[in-house]
Amino acid sequence: SSAAILGEYGLVFAGRSEAGKTTIFRMLQKYQEAHRGQVATLCDETNIIRSEREGHWNVYGTWGHGEEPRVRDEWAPLGGIFILQQSNENSIEPLNDQQAKLAFLLSTFFRPIMTERWWNKTLGIVEKIVTEVPFYTLKFDLSGKIVDMLLKLNKPTERLVLP
Repeated sequence: SSAAILGEYGLVFAGRSEAGKTTIFRMLQKYQEAHRGQVATLCDETNIIRSEREGHWNVYGTWGHGEEPRVRDEWAPLGGIFILQQSNENSIEPLNDQQAKLAFLLSTFFRPIMTERWWNKTLGIVEKIVTEVPFYTLKFDLSGKIVDMLLKLNKPTERLVLP
């Protein structure tokens, strides 16, 4: 995943290799450089999602970068997970299918040694994430217009609401 803080919320951009995690990260970095304070990019490759208390999730940047060496050890309340799809259009659509969310998350996990105990714990965490965190399908082209769409997301509560 790549991740950034937009306003008060952390957004996670997830996908397999070549999905566009670094591309989205670079688009957000470009915006960040021009408009300080509105966007803070965290990491383009590996981020941590953790629950601090029931129903409240945070995203943390890590040192585990991919192509972009600029990382931040900051965190923010998690506003949503965006499943990346390269496209000829730009759109953000809510994803409400629990099975699709679960299948996607399980296909993107990695760990050097996966034990039965680790899988059992992970499955419980993933199940909570798919029921408690908003998911979106994010289609984007290379124009950078998707950044404007992300910035226009309305966040009146701890859940993102699309206009």
